[in-house]
Amino acid sequence: MNRKVFKSILVVMLTLLITANITISSKAMGIEQFSNEKVIVNEFIDKYHPGKNYDDIISLYDFNEKISYLLFTLSDSGYVIIDINDKCVVESGTDNNNFIKADTNKYYYNGPCAYFIEKDGMLFDLTSQEYIK
Repeated sequence: MNRKVFKSILVVMLTLLITANITISSKAMGIEQFSNEKVIVNEFIDKYHPGKNYDDIISLYDFNEKISYLLFTLSDSGYVIIDINDKCVVESGTDNNNFIKADTNKYYYNGPCAYFIEKDGMLFDLTSQEYIK
């Protein structure tokens, strides 16, 4: 096989590998489908947080194990949480949300300032720092 053909095959394979990784990552996050929510949040940001943009989007689950909310972290500081079922903003702040981070935890949301994770097989309230029985 000559060098030119080998380089072409290598470029195609690398492109496919990179594209597959990006597609798998976005689908694993489940975020790509929320274009309407992004528009609503952008309008909210323009009105109540002018000059800011969102940096990250974090999926928040309800207690039925469904993604029901999205948390948008804002540039510099601030956040917006939107209910994806009702398409309305349910919580917003000018400071960072210190309870929910873009990490590997699965976060549960049960209304304003009610943030939970599963820890040691139980729900853990991030606000009160107590286990829920």
